[in-house]
Amino acid sequence: MPGTSLNWSGFSNPQADEILEKTRQVSDHAERKQLYSQLIQLLREEVPAIFIIHPIEPKAFSPKVQGYDAVPDGMMRLKNVWLK
Repeated sequence: MPGTSLNWSGFSNPQADEILEKTRQVSDHAERKQLYSQLIQLLREEVPAIFIIHPIEPKAFSPKVQGYDAVPDGMMRLKNVWLK
């Protein structure tokens, strides 16, 4: 969806949105796999850019920093962080 924080390419496709919405509603593994296969095929045909590298961004904090949970997207969320 355009305008979202990590959609740097501006990709927007109603069919992709519909498939993603279905994946959120289906609990059957085989059916979800089929939906994601459809999405991958659509992305192969239409996506304007694909990032092939995800840099490792190590973070180090003082032992005084408490409550920090690392998130795989690399963005820092400090809402629940405090100093000991």
